[in-house]
Amino acid sequence: MDILWFDCLDSPQYLWKNVPEESVRLVRKLQPGIMINDRCGLRGDFDTPEQRIGGFERERPWETCATIASGWSWRPNTKPKSLKQCIQLLVNTAGRDGNLLLNVAPKADGTFEPDQVARLKEISAWLKTNGQSIYGTRGGPFLPDKGFVSTCKGNTIYLHLLNGRTNLVLPELKAEVTSIRLLNGGPVTTEKKTGEQIIGIDKANIDKTDAIVVMTLSQSAESMEPKSIF
Repeated sequence: MDILWFDCLDSPQYLWKNVPEESVRLVRKLQPGIMINDRCGLRGDFDTPEQRIGGFERERPWETCATIASGWSWRPNTKPKSLKQCIQLLVNTAGRDGNLLLNVAPKADGTFEPDQVARLKEISAWLKTNGQSIYGTRGGPFLPDKGFVSTCKGNTIYLHLLNGRTNLVLPELKAEVTSIRLLNGGPVTTEKKTGEQIIGIDKANIDKTDAIVVMTLSQSAESMEPKSIF
């Protein structure tokens, strides 16, 4: 096993000898290298904010656990979150350097609600087009702002403009910017001022879910100190 996901923070009677330290000691003896979450009364290896997005955190791994509908177990007559809500949940998590665990609850016969399956297929389709801005990335190097997060991988920064946002004023980076474009291939406007890089998107290319601007640098963005935008 790669991960042991405790879920008994307030129920120590479910732990080995009712003692978190004993439980973790036994687990690590039986499975060296296993990842243990933070829900047994000890800090563990990673954090698990529930039904909310964690804060920007690059030093300690974390994973938002959230449901595609209104609860963890199957419930009749519930609708999944909209595609926009699901995509922005994913993007906002990745932009804060976290992972997303999206829960889909099966019915008693093991099947899933058709509308939830349809939503997962829509998320999959979005990722086929935009997944390079999510998979294998780190959050940053720009800190999250209203309607904005960034992800990066190697020399590439992905600027995610959410909810129809059309412009950004970024602090100047030490690295040279070699290209700026929309991920879908569309153009962007750029202007450099002292200490600033201004980026704009034409109204024709507005995406009310997530317009992704790709910025290529002359060096890696992953090791850069996170900066706030203006």
